[in-house]
Amino acid sequence: MSDPGLLDRLLAARLIGTESHAAAGYRQRTSGTSIEDFLVETGAIAEEDLLKFVAASVGCQYLTTEKLRSAGLSKQLLDMVPVKLAKATGMAPIRYDARTRILAVITDDPGNLDALSQVRAAAGVRDVVAVRARTAAVQAAIAKWYDGDAKAMDSIREVRVIAPPMSGGSDAVEDWLKLIDYEPENV
Repeated sequence: MSDPGLLDRLLAARLIGTESHAAAGYRQRTSGTSIEDFLVETGAIAEEDLLKFVAASVGCQYLTTEKLRSAGLSKQLLDMVPVKLAKATGMAPIRYDARTRILAVITDDPGNLDALSQVRAAAGVRDVVAVRARTAAVQAAIAKWYDGDAKAMDSIREVRVIAPPMSGGSDAVEDWLKLIDYEPENV
């Protein structure tokens, strides 16, 4: 999901530094990479801190990649959302409460009301609740659960803590920016 104001909100909340803000913005503009995945994979912010922040902004729960890795889902639960719909919407079932008829789905876009409505209709449930996860984690979970790709979750790069230097002058900052493949734009 692309949230154009996310970087600015993370910076204002002091959850990322200015270097991470600039590098993530550049990477997103030049490669289309998920800002969230980039920030987590480069160690600019811990995944749980990021998810907690974005989930709170839309009032939903979240699941980390590690929790999704260990999730064991029944075929009955997966059958509630057809594979084609799961891939098209980027939503997969994670929990169902038969008593309330509420289905929880992981998604990187909890504000996509059209997709939530499609999932609700297909599953035949009373309501669908979005649970926030990173883009890469949602895609890998769908591949693992629906396509049987046991190694899909392994494709999510582990966090490399490479926080920008707090001292060391401009050479240290330039070295850090090279490490994350940041090229300043010529204005």
